[in-house]
Amino acid sequence: MQRSSAADLPRWRREDDAECEEGKGLKSPQGRRPPVDRPTAWFALGALLYLVFLLFAGRTGSLNVVPESDPDYAYPAAALAARSSGSGPLLEDLALDAIVRELHDKSTHEIEEMALAQAFPHLLRDLPALVAGGWNATSLAGHAQAAAAHRSLVRLRVAMRRNNRTRMPALDSAATALERRVYPWLRRPLSQLNAPASRTGAPSRGLVVTCGRGQAMTAAASLRALREGVGSSIAVTIAYAGDADLPLEYREALERWIPRGDGLEFLDLTAWVDESAKMEGWAVKPFALLLAPYDHAILIDADVYWLQPPETLFTDPGYLATGALFFHDRTVGAARDLATWAESWLPAPSSHARALRSWRGLSLHEQESGVVAVDRTVSLPALAAAASLNARPLRDAVYAHIHGDKETFWLAWEAVSAQYAFVPGFGSAIGRPPPPPATPAGFRYPEGKTVCGGLLHADRAGNPLWFNGGLEVDKWAQPGRLLRFSHYLLDNDAANVAWMYGASSPEGYCLAKFGVRAVPVALEQGMIALLDGFLVIYNATIASGVWAGKLS
Repeated sequence: MQRSSAADLPRWRREDDAECEEGKGLKSPQGRRPPVDRPTAWFALGALLYLVFLLFAGRTGSLNVVPESDPDYAYPAAALAARSSGSGPLLEDLALDAIVRELHDKSTHEIEEMALAQAFPHLLRDLPALVAGGWNATSLAGHAQAAAAHRSLVRLRVAMRRNNRTRMPALDSAATALERRVYPWLRRPLSQLNAPASRTGAPSRGLVVTCGRGQAMTAAASLRALREGVGSSIAVTIAYAGDADLPLEYREALERWIPRGDGLEFLDLTAWVDESAKMEGWAVKPFALLLAPYDHAILIDADVYWLQPPETLFTDPGYLATGALFFHDRTVGAARDLATWAESWLPAPSSHARALRSWRGLSLHEQESGVVAVDRTVSLPALAAAASLNARPLRDAVYAHIHGDKETFWLAWEAVSAQYAFVPGFGSAIGRPPPPPATPAGFRYPEGKTVCGGLLHADRAGNPLWFNGGLEVDKWAQPGRLLRFSHYLLDNDAANVAWMYGASSPEGYCLAKFGVRAVPVALEQGMIALLDGFLVIYNATIASGVWAGKLS
């Protein structure tokens, strides 16, 4: 990182604050710090060792689920219970609380600087240059360092507020200045993105769906299926990037066709993000989750169909433990050299990242971003980092190495050293086994161990949870031909797997598993009835006439 001279280093305090007088407040490494008495010094050492232990455990221990296993989460039962009600700090933040509590008798200026020095000593050294813009805004490495520093400041501010320290003039000033440099496309501060409470006063929950003209009819059918088929009334927000992306007539048609449930709202992302971000296509998705009007939000693609209520994700142990729940994509193709590229700019890749298939060169893709569940009360800095990887000027450099927004979620969490969890299991299939070839010379799939259909994801018990790709066999190669459902096939180990799709695969997207345990599972009659009901809703959506002239 380019360092500024001592003369260029800004003060970290606001000069107009009467309490931030000379000799107090946060100081640069060249400035004076308040003397530390011996008991405080002993506590500082103990608290720092405790912090290092917890952070190390969080980065390398059982909180991070690797593909080969699904260990129990090392999360205290009482804290887990508190998190299940939507409150309480994450495990990694408990140490920050301990530091702040032990400094309760210090002045505002002392606690700001001493807490920062104990929790993030490297940041005390680097912050002046970061705030001054002493890093390359077009460099992934520079951006990751600045984004990680921003998250550290936000976490410390939240910990202080949690412990009844409401005045933090120096920390607030530094965090605000850094945020403006790292996320210049934000029209308003991140602190204004907090979601309103639900009508009951409990933390708010909801789905956010990104939808432009081309996805409007698809979203109408899938969201109606969520209401009428699955029976979920969860609040829904449809996010779009301005009137050109989803004109008023499309929004009115969606509102007429989708049952409201606990709420149906529309969110124009351009009210919060300026044109410099160049939001378009896949890149819109992380912005929608960042700006979602819920404490607990699930981002979904327009063509996602749920087989269980989506609210179940909010009680997943990985979600509770980390505040971010991701799903694995198909195991397919030979990976690009993702590890070399990622290590060139990520500050400290975790053991979790190093265990992923794509990192080890075993799959072209890692994350399936059709569903992403995030606790926004603890994840806004990481979400902002994910949005930034999908915004100009970084997007072109990122998309040159990965397929659209897919990997930008876990990469952003890695960039800011935040914890995340993947649901065990990998992209699977729900549909039916392929029929025998029409002719002896016809295309042959592996017999007995192949299912063709939607991209299925299961819950931790192995039960079908949701699938992506809509209800067509292949919306690109065979538009209009609908799926038929009788079986599903799970990929639990990312081994002995082959995917077939595209023009060369008559039955669309097909998963073949080899090995004794790879057996297609027959769907129960209740599930088949649910899926058949989805097809009825989809056909009714097309036939309704609402979408005439609105398919592009």
